[in-house]
Order: sequence, then structure tokens, then C-alpha cells
Amino acid sequence: MKTFFSLLSTTFSRIFHGTTAIVMIVCLSIFILTSCGGKKETLSQLSVQKEVKAKLSENKKNGWQVQGSSRTMEGLLNDVISQLRENHNLQEISGSAMNFTVTSTGKMAARSEACNIYAESATSLVEGRIDNDADLKQALAQERDLIIGAYHRTLARLILGELKEAYTLIRTLPNGKKECEIHYLVDETKAVSTRERAMEEAQKKLKDARKYGDQIMDFVREKPVLE
Repeated sequence: MKTFFSLLSTTFSRIFHGTTAIVMIVCLSIFILTSCGGKKETLSQLSVQKEVKAKLSENKKNGWQVQGSSRTMEGLLNDVISQLRENHNLQEISGSAMNFTVTSTGKMAARSEACNIYAESATSLVEGRIDNDADLKQALAQERDLIIGAYHRTLARLILGELKEAYTLIRTLPNGKKECEIHYLVDETKAVSTRERAMEEAQKKLKDARKYGDQIMDFVREKPVLE
């Protein structure tokens, strides 16, 4: 790009002189940069729209309807997908429940499942890092299983505060009961503090876990991948 503008400047300088050449170069440069930026933005919007249409079609085909919001499913999907594209610190996680008759009961169960899914992902990451370090695994000995279990339970309880409900889908099953699916957004820049707090609480009664606390906390700070 720098070579292009250098060539452009030389060409214009040969044709025009002084201020006129400089003004024309600046104007043309702004036009080119604006056009490129606009094209990228358009492609990004088209990509979002394509994903929205695909999910919208799938949800409607499966009989899902939006619950608890006056907004359309298309509008909600567009917001969530756009936010995920724009902010890479955001992750989407969902929880589901079925065979319930009272909506609030189903939503409570779905929320609990989402918390457990997040805790499972974060715990698996820490567990894997510990097991890949033979010295640390040996040093923790029996406390290895205790710290993993305590971290999972504590995080599943604490992470609820970081789950921001994006939208809820609900449908009626053939047996007349209901099924729901709640989609949440998690901001990992905030969730990391909750993971640290969960590990600190989990280590309180474990001598060896506290001894190697800093090393374990480095694993905790790694961003879990939510499938």
C-alpha cells in the first residue's frame, strides 16, 4: 500500500505542480481508503446476514419461538452475531431444559445447565494443564482431584452473575409439555475474575493447592473454549 501511494505521488507530481498535486493526491487517497473500508464493512454485514438467515431458518423449521421479548427472532439473532463478530472477548453459551409445564421452572433448569457447561469447560482446561505438568501433578498428589472438583462446583455457582441473557427460545413438544433454550453472552474480560475467585475459594482448605496457587492460577486465567 505504501509503494502504491509513493508511485501515485510521483505520477501526480510529474503531471501537476505544487499545491494542486498535493491536494489531488490527498483527495484520491481518502477516496481509495474509504472505498476499501466500505467494501470490508459491506462484506462483514453480508456475512452476518447470511448467518442470521441460516439460524432463523433452522429455528423456525424446528418450531422455536422467542419467549419473553417483544423483538423479532431475526433482530435478536442479528444483535448477538454482530456482537460476537465485533468483540472477540464475548462468547456465547446456551442451556436447555425440556418436559416442563411451568416456563419459569424450565428456564431455571436451563440456566443451571449453562452454568455447569461453562464450569465444565473451564475446569477441563485447568485439569488438562495440571495433568500435562508431571511435576505439578505429582506434587498435588491426592489434592489434584479435590481441587478440580471444588473448582468446578464453586465456579458453577459463581459464574451465573456473568451470564447475560441474550434471548430465550421455547417450543411445545408432541406430549404437550415444553422445551426451552436460553442463549447467553459471557464477557471473558469479566469472567476471568470470577474464575480466579472460584479457584481461590476452592484452594482454601488444600495445603498443596495453595502452595502451587500462582501456577494453577495462570491456568485459570486462560480463556476456556465454549463449544
